[in-house]
Amino acid sequence: ISHESVMDLSAKAFQDAGFSITSENYRATHDGNIASAIYTLNFGDDPELSMMFAWSNSYDKSTRFQCGIGAFVRVCGNGMVCGDMASYARKHTGNADKEAFNHIMSQVKQGNKHFTQLVKDRDDFKQRSLSIKEQAELVGILFIDENIIDSSQVSCIKNEINKPSYDYKDLNNAWTFYNHVT
Repeated sequence: ISHESVMDLSAKAFQDAGFSITSENYRATHDGNIASAIYTLNFGDDPELSMMFAWSNSYDKSTRFQCGIGAFVRVCGNGMVCGDMASYARKHTGNADKEAFNHIMSQVKQGNKHFTQLVKDRDDFKQRSLSIKEQAELVGILFIDENIIDSSQVSCIKNEINKPSYDYKDLNNAWTFYNHVT
């Protein structure tokens, strides 16, 4: 699966679905053997979230081809994808290129549905109040119970809770906490 063909097919899928690209961010490592991209798409009028499409690919088979529709959080520049709903990964075997290209088309065609779900999730998070004590308990669970974050990340989250880098308006809800963690 060539990086160029993923880029070309993604652009075609966006055009066919009526989406325009507002920004593109490409990265490559290992002398170009591993590449990824994030496209921010012009869709809807949500003041906080933009639709995005992300993919990663490798020539050396060290990384499976992956892609998914998600949302770009404008206030802090983070991306979010909702579980398996909008993701795909495929090893580089057999007819992987054809399957990958079909999946890109499928993802983009369902972009509206996936993005709408992420907006709903964000709105639900905003409605869920979280006290400082509850936020601290969640950080402890992420660090000790789930082993998802390390001690340096705990310090970063603490700093964000105490002195946020961005103006979230309401500091005591699950949406703001989610952004502190990401």
